[in-house]
Amino acid sequence: MTSAGPLSCSLEAVDRSARAEVNAIIAAAIDSWPLPARLRRLSVPVLAYRDDDFDAYAIALVHCAGRSEGAPVGVVARCLETSVADGSYLFVHGLYLLPALQRRGIGRELLGRLEGEAVEARARGVLVKAERVALPFFLGAGYAQLAPGEGPGGDYPYRCWRELSPQAR
Repeated sequence: MTSAGPLSCSLEAVDRSARAEVNAIIAAAIDSWPLPARLRRLSVPVLAYRDDDFDAYAIALVHCAGRSEGAPVGVVARCLETSVADGSYLFVHGLYLLPALQRRGIGRELLGRLEGEAVEARARGVLVKAERVALPFFLGAGYAQLAPGEGPGGDYPYRCWRELSPQAR
């Protein structure tokens, strides 16, 4: 299901003082994953952001006009990475949406915004280290799953990549 019109989402950069709010959204998103309850419960502390993550990544709360009465509906964490072999790329560490707002085009809008950031930074592409349950979303958005040892980001099993055209950079 998609929304009827343009979404108009904004990103609000946050620091570690918003950690509880950020992690509450992540926990709600994980709770919607099609996994046994025990696995979901064990995933929350592993995927929740710690104070030092706010130094490593640009973390933002997602707000969408006309949705949730101004309350944040998601979290995005990313940073620009550079490797000798692969050049620079935007690394998306996390993209989480509240379950009630998934499948409405917000995730794709956010990916488009992140790809725009990568173009502005003259990055070669966008790398996402996804969770297995999110692979269909990223593949459906035009990302390719990388094989072990292929491309940037090491051997994490669920890496999704989108090369940016040289003209866009």
